[in-house]
Amino acid sequence: SISHVKHLSNLDKEVVDSEIKALNKVYATIHKEQLLKAASLIKHAKKVYLLAYDYAATVSSVFEDRFIRLGVDVVNLGGMDMPNVLYRLALSTEDDLLILFSYKPYTQLSINLAKCLQANYKAKILCFSDNENTPMHKQADLIFLSPTAHLIFANSMTAPFSLITLLASLYISKYREDYRA
Repeated sequence: SISHVKHLSNLDKEVVDSEIKALNKVYATIHKEQLLKAASLIKHAKKVYLLAYDYAATVSSVFEDRFIRLGVDVVNLGGMDMPNVLYRLALSTEDDLLILFSYKPYTQLSINLAKCLQANYKAKILCFSDNENTPMHKQADLIFLSPTAHLIFANSMTAPFSLITLLASLYISKYREDYRA
């Protein structure tokens, strides 16, 4: 394994081990039923809205790229200005799915928008977060946890990216007949 390569410094090995531990933690805590429920929510949503800010927007972009290619109608709100975000969300219905990417430091605006959508539009919410005590814990229909703590960066996105790849792979496997990419 890469963490056992002799020319790596101790810090390099710690960084590699940190990433490996994060991945192991994700795969040790995730259950097939969660993945199947998420795949079903995505499959049966008329439209999937992605909401993320700061570095979490990179994770939502990976999700968008993976699932658009699978024929899912995805709207990534992360790069839009607030009037466009509000306009798009006002068009959402209870047939849609909101996916919130919420990692420390949690963005209160996206959390408030998600709460509003759930209260007023009966929105279904899937949340990707780094902590089971995320502010979205009570509102989300389903939460996927992936650690982001890292030795060098404030947040590592290795585990969230891997989780999205796993979900996309399961989606393809489950809905193979509809896979159009």
